[in-house]
Amino acid sequence: MNTSNERLSINIRTGYKDKIKNLAHSEDIPVGELLIKIFEAYETGQQLEPNHAVALNLNTLQIDNCLEIKEVKDALTNSGLTLIELVKEGLLQRARYYNSIAIKQADFKNMSTETLKTSTVKGAADYRIEKAVEALISHNNNQPEKDKKVCITKGMIFKLTGSNRQTINKYFESHKIAISDHNNKHGLTEDDNRKGKGFDFKALIGWSE
Repeated sequence: MNTSNERLSINIRTGYKDKIKNLAHSEDIPVGELLIKIFEAYETGQQLEPNHAVALNLNTLQIDNCLEIKEVKDALTNSGLTLIELVKEGLLQRARYYNSIAIKQADFKNMSTETLKTSTVKGAADYRIEKAVEALISHNNNQPEKDKKVCITKGMIFKLTGSNRQTINKYFESHKIAISDHNNKHGLTEDDNRKGKGFDFKALIGWSE
């Protein structure tokens, strides 16, 4: 009978011994611990491969941040789900979310300008802000004269839409890179919007609201 103190003898193909030793060294763990990790990864792969068709693990999902890995592992422990079940559940939730946005946007397109202005439906304000930003981007990309281009700022979007400042701030926070890239592309700053009191920016860009 084997005892816990007996060593496990394994015949490993030539070349793989060095690979295992080198990997254990790079991970700074004993060879035995590395073999355990390899075996656990194999078991996980077996669980996640219906008919051995698709291998799904944190590497294939490109989750390599230590904190993110811990979050996923904690979620698996706390939920009792397998990785593929957790991924499926999260994927469906996000799919339903984006589909609901698409449906709402289709509804918004059919609303009149006045209805959109007064609508309290969730997403209506973001839709109007999005349309204003798109109008500014289109104007700037098609306007050859620099002094007639408009910098995309929170203040400018407020002038065009009259939307709640907090909603505008949230929109800019989630789109700050795209907005910054556009302004930089055209060399625009807030100073470019100083056209004098009473200047009609809506007329300049052809904004109908």
